[in-house]
Order: sequence, then C-alpha cells, then structure tokens
Amino acid sequence: MPKDIVKELLDKGFKVVDLVCVGTINIISAKELSLEEISTGDIVDMLSLDENTIKLFLNEKLPHFEASTKPLAGYINSEGELPIMEDAIIDYKVYVKEAIVQSK
Repeated sequence: MPKDIVKELLDKGFKVVDLVCVGTINIISAKELSLEEISTGDIVDMLSLDENTIKLFLNEKLPHFEASTKPLAGYINSEGELPIMEDAIIDYKVYVKEAIVQSK
C-alpha cells in the first residue's frame, strides 16, 4: 500500500517544507511546498516517483524518504540504444526540512 507522504509529514508537525532529492545522477529540489495545499500524488508526480517504492524515515536526525523513479518512457541512452530497465530508474533519497518562508 502506497505511503501518504503528506499525511505523515503533517503528523510530524511539518507545515511548509523544502525537499532536496539526492539521486545517483542529479539533485532536484522543491522549495516552500505547503502541505495543506499539496497532495502525496502531486509530490509523486513532481518527482516522477514510483509510489510503491516509497519508504519513510521521518524519525531520523535528517528526516527523509527514499523512493525510485518510474522508468523513463522512450528514454534512449547515449549510444542510441534502448537501455536496460534498471538503467532508466533513479533511486532518490529525499530530505525534508521545514521551509523558511520569505515574505514578498
């Protein structure tokens, strides 16, 4: 059963978060996500995650969750060949921290 990231974060007292995703090939971040205005599905879609791979580690010193991306459809490697399925999946560790909201 897929994990409800937003519910779990709200239960831990988070309201607005920054997410920093560290993967095997790149780093992606999302800033000032209001958990009351976003759903787990939105986060999963934003990061192209396979919701069945999500593992929560929210009680750690650096709260995070781990997940793998969905295979990239139509992805072709640098040699112009279709890659092995495992080559098209990225494992992410997504760190969560309370956002410092900048007033404009």
